[in-house]
Amino acid sequence: RSPGGLPANQTLCAGTSPGGLLWIGTVNQGIARLRPDGTFRRALTTFDGLPLDRVQALHRTGDSVWVGTSGGVALFTENQANGQVALRRSDSSASTAGALISDDVRALATLGDTLWCATGAGLAAFAAGAWIDRTDVLAAPAGALLAVADTLWIGSAAGPRPYANGALGPVAPGHFGECLALARAGGVVYSGTNGIGVFRYAGGAW
Repeated sequence: RSPGGLPANQTLCAGTSPGGLLWIGTVNQGIARLRPDGTFRRALTTFDGLPLDRVQALHRTGDSVWVGTSGGVALFTENQANGQVALRRSDSSASTAGALISDDVRALATLGDTLWCATGAGLAAFAAGAWIDRTDVLAAPAGALLAVADTLWIGSAAGPRPYANGALGPVAPGHFGECLALARAGGVVYSGTNGIGVFRYAGGAW
């Protein structure tokens, strides 16, 4: 943290914006925006429409970025020419009549034409302009999401669970501990845990 630099030392997530800036979610100072030349633009905060300044998830779709916070979710568009952003929507559990089942938004992923949202109370989805309660899929805390082909991987307390063809599968053998992060590299799915390490999925097992 320094004047004109990163607004907070504790960061929770990062992602690239449509205009090529690095957006960094901080624990209590909103979104830091780092230019390619190493300088920072003004941070995005509740002043700009964030539900809260604790930013836990960033997910880019086209010219827009979905932002998950501890107080709900927001959607921004970015002008790639000048880096200016505009708030398209800001949603909470209260404003969606509970369809966004929890304001504690921890992860976001797009599968097909649906945005999936992992929260402290399970899953929600956004499709055709409306939020949908998807606790029928998972009604327990989820901390990570990853879309691969037609499968949505969900990071749960027991480990990663695959959701495909309308059914939620069990945690495959070999995984231990809560899944806190999911990533795909070289066609392989990886699961990050707290204190146990990283697991690699291959041949139906971790």
